[in-house]
Amino acid sequence: MAAYVRLYALVAYFLLASAIFYTWILNHARGSALLAVLFHGAANAASLFYAGVDGALANWLQAGLWVVAALVVVAVCSPSLTRRRASPDRGARVA
Repeated sequence: MAAYVRLYALVAYFLLASAIFYTWILNHARGSALLAVLFHGAANAASLFYAGVDGALANWLQAGLWVVAALVVVAVCSPSLTRRRASPDRGARVA
């Protein structure tokens, strides 16, 4: 029973953190999915660095890295994850 709880926690951490990070990438790439797809491929290729590590430990390490990346994105960019829109020039005159 406890193994299932740990597995669900792992999946929840991984999915939530990766969703935050990929949303941030997509929003800051002006809606282009190319950068998100390239990053996804790079993340999959990075899993080769976990070769030789126990499978369960590798999954927890990967989920932990995603959580740290998501926390950095939220701390730096704000919890809304939206693009900053250019503010109108306040000194401009309307003709």
